[in-house]
Amino acid sequence: MPRLMNAEELRNTSEDDLLELFGTLEAATIDELDGEYIGAIPLPGAVEFHKLMSARGKGEWGGKSYQPAPYQEFPGQGYNTYMTADGVVRCDRFSTEVGPSPYDGRPSLLMRYATFDGFYSRFGVVDEVRRYAPTLYLCIGHTGGERPQPFIIRGPFGPALGPDDAEAEVLANRREDVAAC
Repeated sequence: MPRLMNAEELRNTSEDDLLELFGTLEAATIDELDGEYIGAIPLPGAVEFHKLMSARGKGEWGGKSYQPAPYQEFPGQGYNTYMTADGVVRCDRFSTEVGPSPYDGRPSLLMRYATFDGFYSRFGVVDEVRRYAPTLYLCIGHTGGERPQPFIIRGPFGPALGPDDAEAEVLANRREDVAAC
């Protein structure tokens, strides 16, 4: 059995190797992901993602948070965290469920942004989580036909505190003149 890599070694692994590894892993479960997780994006994807978030005024992507609390028909929910000069921003919500991966058809914990009115929902983004090791997860983000972008989360490092504004990204509250997050 090959030696397990730590988070930094995973982050320095090529995207092709990470996608191959992702195909061998088991889905994370709703109950196992509970709390705030630190995220890391392998290079060179991290550079492009940072440019996108900076253009949105979000600062550095910090990771994801999960709550095994139902939302609508989904068994779980969560949001992204961003590090800014003013502190942590918690938004860009998603629902969670375990189901077949749009990438390879195998079970994954799926993060569905379209459940909410956030930035990623407008692009059809779906993220997936599979367990690499206890407290260390290999994930991918994609928009259907595009090549998935691998990323890593580890933790939890604390409880999920909830999004900054729980009502801002609810589809029923959508206002065309106001950005949700």
